This record gives sequence, structure tokens and C-alpha cells, in this order.
Amino acid sequence: KEHVESDFSSPSPSVNTLQPFASLAADAQLLFQIPGEYGTSSSSSSSSSSAASPLSTEVKAGRARHPFARNNFFKSVEFSPDGLCLLSLSNDNRMRLYETSSLFASAESDGFEQGAAGAAPSSSPNPALTMRESGTVYDLAWYPLMSSSMPSTCCFLSTCHKNPTHLWDAFTGKLRATYRSYDYADEITAALSVAFSGNGDKIICGFDRHIRIFDVGYPGRDYETRALIKTVGGRRGQKRRKMGQRGLISCIDATSLYGGLYACGSYAGSTYVYEENSGKTICSLDAHRNGVTKVKFAPDAVRLWTGGRRDDVIIEWDLRMLKILRRYERRCGSNQRFNFDISPNDGGRFLLTGSQSGDLFIYDTLRASSSSPTPTATAAKSASSNPAKQAESDAGDTGDDADDADDAKMAREKPLVHLKGLGDAVNSVSFHPSFSQQFPYFAACTGERKFWLSDFDQDDDDDDDDDDEKQKGNDVAHSSTENPSLRPTARNVLAMYSLSAGRTS
Repeated sequence: KEHVESDFSSPSPSVNTLQPFASLAADAQLLFQIPGEYGTSSSSSSSSSSAASPLSTEVKAGRARHPFARNNFFKSVEFSPDGLCLLSLSNDNRMRLYETSSLFASAESDGFEQGAAGAAPSSSPNPALTMRESGTVYDLAWYPLMSSSMPSTCCFLSTCHKNPTHLWDAFTGKLRATYRSYDYADEITAALSVAFSGNGDKIICGFDRHIRIFDVGYPGRDYETRALIKTVGGRRGQKRRKMGQRGLISCIDATSLYGGLYACGSYAGSTYVYEENSGKTICSLDAHRNGVTKVKFAPDAVRLWTGGRRDDVIIEWDLRMLKILRRYERRCGSNQRFNFDISPNDGGRFLLTGSQSGDLFIYDTLRASSSSPTPTATAAKSASSNPAKQAESDAGDTGDDADDADDAKMAREKPLVHLKGLGDAVNSVSFHPSFSQQFPYFAACTGERKFWLSDFDQDDDDDDDDDDEKQKGNDVAHSSTENPSLRPTARNVLAMYSLSAGRTS
């Protein structure tokens, strides 16, 4: 394969030879960007610019008015475990695989090594592979032991609406295996989240209040179901009650340390850590007011980061003491999923996250916090798990409860690097697996759903006296589709940045 034979695609250096950052500069250099356009057909995009977007060129001219064509934005981006591939997901249910060697070759030809962050490329790199699902894609997961020198390990998982879990070949783009889950009516049901186990021999799929474990070597419908809710009590007059993790399992992360662990986040706002072999609950972490959409273990599995939707805080947990270590701010005021990432080769020192305001933040997780001690997991749960009770308690809190609330407000870290001007919501980021002074790269993608005036239907039950006003509203809605100046502005790109060592202010 081409990306195995290229010079840049040589195997990444071992972890022992990588030189970690002593400090980071306050800015980053844009290497390249891949634009994605809203509502542009293939004919108009090719005639208006020679740099046709990989997203817009795949939209047929007859579908330019379709909502998917107007909102074909990037949803996630992630480096492969060996760093030689970059996998992206867009709202047209297509997964595009880019080779980092071709991306850097395109960056050099466009002169991005000395260009400005706002520059536009003269040509957009084309994906090496494009795979399409038939429904909304919920989650993607790379095989953790993936290496381009071994084609059998080059694969990743995907799960989409009303479909089984698929295992895709990252060399050919063909479907390699299918893992089917069935509901009580013996109909195929889709997993909401997927992840490989730490050693890569099992597939963990998240559902409503239960998970299912597949063996990677045995595709089909053979799986183990583990219920996350258990009923206790009911003896000698005791009231029966259900205990465990509630809600839809929205995200999963696994590690091979300590005999194998995996963490599950749910839309009910809880995060639980389980043993891989037995499924026994290790601990529960409740501090988010809304659903948890991302969980991430530290490389040593001692710390865990959690982030949620409609929540402006990423929480760092100490799994030994079950306490909140730090809180990291970002703007996240919608139900859109905003991913974050942890640097893999320096003990999880740097935290990379985007925000709804179009900013990128890099935090130093090992820097001593100057704020007050944060409350424990139990205190955090009582303070934020129920907003209604929180409002009632805030009115009458005195003493220790008020002090805990003040500590929670003060425990916010300041970003080490803050990048502005991306123009749209940064919904996904990814560190290079060999992130260090030799490979100071990270990727990010922007995009969110935009609405045209024509998307809103007029009420059919209006009175006859309002017919004239209704006609005017239809004219404005139609003109917004024809007049580009009335369309919502957006900057939908997939970009890679390079950081340099330097002093921080």
C-alpha cells in the first residue's frame, strides 16, 4: 500500500524515544484544511472554484435542496492508532479515510508550512477510501492494535441507525464482518456506542441500560448480555428498588490495565467503571447535569475524564480516591456531541477540546491547580445530579454546603493554548498517537447543523385574514434558498495543526 511505502509513513518511533513537551507555545500553525460546503451541488462547486470540496462533490445536483445536502458537515475525526491514517465522519453517513502522507504532501505543495492560519488551500486532498452507511452513524472505534505493516489489523467499527455493528477493512474499504444484536421481538437493534476492549479481543456495545459483549473472532449473533440495572430488596417487607446505571449508554472507553476495565457514560448523566471479565461495578461517578457524551481513560488508568452535552465543563476524576481533581471549561450549550482527547505518550498531560464558539483549548492536566480543593464524587452528585433539588438547596444552603459550591466554582483551570477564529463549532479533535516534539500534530473538524428559513413550515391553520402575511413569509423563505446572502454562514473544515515548544505566559 502507498501509505506504507512512503517516507513519512514509516513506523512511528517507540514511546521511549519520544521527547515530551517541556512547554507549549501559545499558538499553533495550520498545516492544511479540507473544506466542506453547505448546500452546494457538484455542478456549482466545480464551476465556482477549482478546489472542490470532498463533501460537496459527492452530492448530486438534483439533491442540492435536500437537508442532508445543506447540512453535510463533519461530525468527528480521529487518527488511527499508528498515526498513518485519519478517519472522518460527516453528516451524509460517509466515513472517509485520509492518508497522512498524502495530506502532508498536499500541505507542502500549498505552502502551508509558512502560511497563515486563515489561508485557503489551492486543492483539497481526496480521501483514499470512502465507506457509506445506510443510516445515521452513532459511533466509530479504531482497532487498538492497528498497524499498517499488518493489514489484518487495519480495521475499525461503526454502528448506525437500525443496523448491526460493522467491522470495516481500512485497506480495501470493504465490509469485513457484522455483529448482530437482537431485541425482545427478535429484530435487529443498533448499538448506540461501540468500543474495543483494551487488548482488542472483544467488542463492547452500549444499549439501553445494558451492554453486549462480542468476540471479535466470532461474528454473527453470539454475544453476552450484561444488565446494568439490578433489582434489590423485596424480602421481609422490604421495598424492591432498582440500582445501577440508568439511561442509554452513549459512550464507552476501555483499557487493558488492572486486568481490563471499561467505562460507560449514559444520557442519564452517570458514568460507571466496570471490570471487563466479570462485569462487576468498580465505581460510579455522577457530576454532570445532562447526558455524558465522552469518557476517556488516562494512559495509566488512574484518572478519567468525562464530558457531556449542554455542559460547559469537562471533569477530571481520580479513580483511586473517587474525587474530582479539576474542571476544564469549554462552550457546549447544545445537544451536539463535542469530543475531546488526551495526549497518549506523556501520561495524559495535555487535554485537547473544542467548543461551540469555534475555539480550541489545550489544558495542562499535570500543572498544579491554584484553586481550592474540589468536592468528592458524592458531594458533586448531590450538588448537580438534580437541577430542581439543586435550586431548592441553594436557597437554604449554609455552612459546608455553601463552601463546597464556592469550591466547585473556583476549581476551573485556565487553558495553556487558546486558538480562535475557526468560524464554527469545533465538534471533534484528535491528538497524533505519537504526539511529542517530533510529531506535534493534532486534527480538528468544525461544523454544526444550520437551518434555512424554508425549513420551517407555515401553519396551515391560520385564519383567512392572515393569508397575505402567510404569502409574504413563503416568499421570504423561498428567497432565502435562492439568495446566498440570506443563508446562515458556516465554515465547515477538517484541519490539522502543528504545535511548537516554547514558553507559556
